[in-house]
Amino acid sequence: MVRNQKVLTVTQLTEYLKNIIETDARLSNLWLRGEVSNATKPSSGHLYLTLKDEECTLKAVMFRSDYTKLLFKVENGLEVVVRGRIAIYQKGGIYQLYIQEMFPQGIGSLELAFQQLKEALANKGYFDPASKKPIPKMPHRIGIVTSPTGSVIRDFLKVVRRRFPAVDIFLIPTTVQGEEAPPQITRAIKIFNEEFPVDVIVLARGGGSLEELWAFNTEEVARAIFASKIPIVSAVGHETDFTIADWVADLRAATPSVAGELVVLSLEELKNRLNKLERHLYQSANSMIKHHLEKLNGIEKRLHLAGQGLILKKENQLAKLAVQLDALSPLKVLQRGYSVCQDVKGQTVLCSSQVDVGDQVTIILKKGSLGCAVSSKID
Repeated sequence: MVRNQKVLTVTQLTEYLKNIIETDARLSNLWLRGEVSNATKPSSGHLYLTLKDEECTLKAVMFRSDYTKLLFKVENGLEVVVRGRIAIYQKGGIYQLYIQEMFPQGIGSLELAFQQLKEALANKGYFDPASKKPIPKMPHRIGIVTSPTGSVIRDFLKVVRRRFPAVDIFLIPTTVQGEEAPPQITRAIKIFNEEFPVDVIVLARGGGSLEELWAFNTEEVARAIFASKIPIVSAVGHETDFTIADWVADLRAATPSVAGELVVLSLEELKNRLNKLERHLYQSANSMIKHHLEKLNGIEKRLHLAGQGLILKKENQLAKLAVQLDALSPLKVLQRGYSVCQDVKGQTVLCSSQVDVGDQVTIILKKGSLGCAVSSKID
């Protein structure tokens, strides 16, 4: 039986099937829908995965040149729609799908990429309020990153000049959409931080579609904003537009014109603040003066009371001493019938040897005194 049969090698059969499959026009450009599983990305940069539905699976590969064009991250469990071709991988003897394009099922690629990046950055702490830097209330130098043409820069300058003409504004011109925008925006932020410091940086762009605003939804720009040592205000799009830059920045402005309102005080606002500060200082000074007057009054009362107490104490001491002195006074002796004898110099004569016969002496009595002459003396 075998002699009459054409026997093929495995290679011959594989080549035969490969020729049939790869020359089928329908299989060379087909669209498939399925769920991603077993997704891996080795060092080659290619993406290997399995597409499956409820009953079947299909091995697939997406070469690096096509995979790097995807804006979203391919994860297991993701429902996708892909375009590609079926071919046989001869070495493995299996047929597989070579994917050229991939789109998330039920949601646009940009929307999915936006949500994935937002979640990843949130997990890294890029949106934490604690990491936000305060915007200076009175900046002297403002840096703006935007296109040098168009209404955005004109509107921003108009608002700032109207509110506070003395502030200096420095522009680093960049493209604000397309592939060149993210690296240019990143470089501008770096220049302001490292080469030309300012007090605050404004990222500005007018409104547009999600695709047009995409430069501000890239991880590259988000990292530059987060790493900036200078506070950054994100003023991208219209009030209803939100970008990753808005969440990472230290402050979001609804529009570039609103950013101009936020980064500088108007002269009227400054005047009002100065008036308010003046009133506050006046009230604080009055309050301090009143406090210290009350304190001085209290001290005065305590000193007065302490003085009165000290005077009373001294008066009592003086009265006591007066009593003691009075008890020791020679007048007390005179009141008891004794007298005091003094010589002509007013010295009290204590013994007869102090005078001679014939000397004049004065005898002081309780009442009055006597002038006498010494007629004799007894030593």
